Amino acid sequence: MLSWWFLGMVGAVTISKGLARECDNFTDLDFHHSFIGTKLHVRMLLYTQADPDCGLELSHYNMTETPLFNLTRRTTFVIHGYRLTGSPPVWIGEIVQQLLLQEDMNVLVVDWNYGAANLNYFIAVDNTHKTAENITAFIQHMQVGALILSAGKSSAGLNER
Repeated sequence: MLSWWFLGMVGAVTISKGLARECDNFTDLDFHHSFIGTKLHVRMLLYTQADPDCGLELSHYNMTETPLFNLTRRTTFVIHGYRLTGSPPVWIGEIVQQLLLQEDMNVLVVDWNYGAANLNYFIAVDNTHKTAENITAFIQHMQVGALILSAGKSSAGLNER
């Protein structure tokens, strides 16, 4: 009997470890990065009520590979600004928590710390335009995905008649 209990516990731990995932954290740079400058890299970190403390990096082009991202929910973007030292903004976690207390939505933290961390403020300003273009393309992909989802629901309803 004890051996079955032991095997059950080992199996449960193995399964739960297989389901666990690491959080994708906001990029944490140091002053050295600002001093030498950084090349722009934009990441979208998803937070939902299902896992409000753990960000999940979204693909810019294949949103369906992330099951927590739901196109039928409201999506709110949280975007930081210039980062002289390269450190993560201390206020982001609190804003994410407050938004998720309001409703179950997709909260996307736009992490463009690579690009925002630079002693030359004007380079960072130029990168804001490129980041905006990146976000625009992401929203356009979301709209296409929502149209496909909507069309799929419509055609499913027609097939049921």
